[in-house]
Amino acid sequence: MIACDFEYYAPSSIAEALGTYQTMLGKGKSPVYYAGGTEIITMARAGRLRTGAVIDIKGIPECGVFSFVGGQLVIGAAVTAGQACEANAFPLLSAVARRIADHTCRNRITIGGGVCGSLPYREMALPFLLGDGIAVVAGPGGTRLEPLHRLLTGGATLSPGDLLVQLITDESVLSLPHYAVRRVRNSGDSVGYPLVSVAAVKRPDGVKVAISGLCTFAFRSDEIDRCLADTGTPLATRVEHAVSLVPGPVVTDLTGSSVYRKYVFKQVLSDIMTELEEVGA
Repeated sequence: MIACDFEYYAPSSIAEALGTYQTMLGKGKSPVYYAGGTEIITMARAGRLRTGAVIDIKGIPECGVFSFVGGQLVIGAAVTAGQACEANAFPLLSAVARRIADHTCRNRITIGGGVCGSLPYREMALPFLLGDGIAVVAGPGGTRLEPLHRLLTGGATLSPGDLLVQLITDESVLSLPHYAVRRVRNSGDSVGYPLVSVAAVKRPDGVKVAISGLCTFAFRSDEIDRCLADTGTPLATRVEHAVSLVPGPVVTDLTGSSVYRKYVFKQVLSDIMTELEEVGA
């Protein structure tokens, strides 16, 4: 059970959601935005989250959008992973979503929660990072566009009260050859927390990868991409160098040590490169 009382609000517009947040914040209610609720409910039951106000964004039209506009795919933050898989407009997103949750959970987990939730893995962000995704963020100062990679790696932040409304991806990335690999400690637990999760696409200038599980944040690295694109260098050497270019300390936790994570990452990267470099060769 959830051991705290809270007020529930269901705004029908971005302005109403932002206003409700600020009002509840002023009353000391520690408000939270809610869409699928999987993470909020889990944390509240574990006593790791206490809130006096829940603001449900599912009724906001902009947060439920899933459409093509001017050569771009626009996906609202309240769209579920299940809806994304069913539409399959972004095949790499579908592939990643199917690996992180079973069918029941995919119908609850939202794109916004998967990208900007409090868990560090944020695997749902990987396809958007590879598509140079743009986040539409609404806040007290108005609506702004932020490159997603800056939000995830600290170049930009979501301030208290900011609402992730949509994610925008260029249509050109949707049809690229792609590959997604997810490794967990217990091979029988396919939806457990990942040791390493990697998504990749093949562009004309080489294979690009986005990575979760290694560090305390999901990331894509131009340096790693350039390293992997150097096909004049043996693959084993490129993979070894790529590991040295990871932009932060590799995590050690109950799931696995940093040494083991690096070992698994090398295996995954080798498999991805072997698979995608053969495409169109």
